[in-house]
Amino acid sequence: MSDDERRRILLRRAGWVAAAAGVAGVGGFIAFRALGSTVQSATCLSMSVFPGAASGKRPTPETFTIVIHIQAEDGKPVDGARILRFGELVGVAVFGRASFDIDGTRSEVVALELQCPTGYRRIPIALSVALVPGMTELHVTCPLASD
Repeated sequence: MSDDERRRILLRRAGWVAAAAGVAGVGGFIAFRALGSTVQSATCLSMSVFPGAASGKRPTPETFTIVIHIQAEDGKPVDGARILRFGELVGVAVFGRASFDIDGTRSEVVALELQCPTGYRRIPIALSVALVPGMTELHVTCPLASD
């Protein structure tokens, strides 16, 4: 079973739907999950496209920049949303934008949790981010709290 097939099975178990995609000739797929009126997406690239992945060499740790844009259902920026990794705070949204660095290896998929502030649904939003060179940007909507 290929790495992509294993990732798709794991994503499916977590409620994600994977769609095949070609990224500038690189194999991979994009995964989507609907949460109420919000759709999240994560890009997963095949690990074999990165140097050293197939050779068994231990990848060199790097620092990756993640930017998350958080908005309300009406499109207005959401301040105060918190982003956690392993339960520890890594970023807080200011003017609807949280920017932070994560240490890891290329193609590693990291799990993040977004907690919307008061006035929005308090259910944490799970995010999966593939660490790739350059800046990775995500757009997430915080649904309004139901009365």
